Amino acid sequence: MKESLDLLRPIFEKTGAPSKGTVVIGTVEGDVHDVGKNIVAMMLQGAGLTVHDLGIDIPPA
Repeated sequence: MKESLDLLRPIFEKTGAPSKGTVVIGTVEGDVHDVGKNIVAMMLQGAGLTVHDLGIDIPPA
């Protein structure tokens, strides 16, 4: 799955259009499943949003 996302990411990033907003995404502490998170992040980038991915297993602030 990661290889597929790596192939698609440059296509979404090369538009050069200004960002429509910013999104912060990650998975909660105890959850290390990131496939869905990565797909959502990529789709948001494709929609013109800047995405800050915190990663997996993120503890509460």
